Amino acid sequence: MLAVAAHAEVEGVLLLSPPGAGAFMGVPWWRAMMAVLAAGQSGVPFDHVLDCGHDVAAALEAIRAGQRLLVLDHAAAQEDTVRRRAEARNGVCLSARPAAFDLAVPGRLPPDPAGSYAMRSLAAFLSGRRRGGVAVVPPLRGR
Repeated sequence: MLAVAAHAEVEGVLLLSPPGAGAFMGVPWWRAMMAVLAAGQSGVPFDHVLDCGHDVAAALEAIRAGQRLLVLDHAAAQEDTVRRRAEARNGVCLSARPAAFDLAVPGRLPPDPAGSYAMRSLAAFLSGRRRGGVAVVPPLRGR
C-alpha cells in the first residue's frame, strides 16, 4: 500500500486496522507490523490507528505500548477513562472508525488473483478519482 501511495505522490496516509483488531489480533501484532512498515523506507509518511472495538483492556494496553491513535467504540464502558489516558500521552481515542478505503468489503472488487485491480483501485482512491466515496477505476480487461 505504501508503494502505491508513493507512486500516487500523496503527502501521507493513515493506516487503519481491521475492526476490533486490538482485541482479537492483539496490540503487539499491530505494533510489530507498523514497526516493519516504518523500517521499510517507503518514503511516504504514515500514521496508524488501532481499532480496539469494545475492548477497554486492549485500548489501555495499546496506550501503554505507545499507540498514539486508537478507536474504542463509543458504547464501551469506561470510554472517558481511556480517552483521558490517551490524551495524557498525547494520543487520541476516537469513538468511531474514520472513513477508509477498505479492500475487504464484500463485492467491492471483482476476483483478481494478481491483485492489480485492487492496487489500481487504491491508486485511484489516493489520487482523488472517486465518486461517492468509491474509487472510480476502469474494469479489468475481459471481465
